[in-house]
Amino acid sequence: MRTYEVRLTDRVEEDLAGLFEYISGTLFMPLAAERAYSEIKAACLSLDQSPKRGAPVRFEPHRSTGIRWVLARNYTVFSVWTTRP
Repeated sequence: MRTYEVRLTDRVEEDLAGLFEYISGTLFMPLAAERAYSEIKAACLSLDQSPKRGAPVRFEPHRSTGIRWVLARNYTVFSVWTTRP
């Protein structure tokens, strides 16, 4: 089976860290924070098997750029599938 490279943007890493800090520090639920972080990151990285998974976004100008979305827990993950020349 072919796999693809998945790259998480700095913004994604910052959002995941912020989510972890909020659940762990504000809600005082460190185990839930670890689980949420791991599950969302795994959902992102699972796009290496099926990068076109998910529905195209419905709004322009993003729809024409190929942005798609999938759900990971209660969060929306946006992805773009591109090929290199």
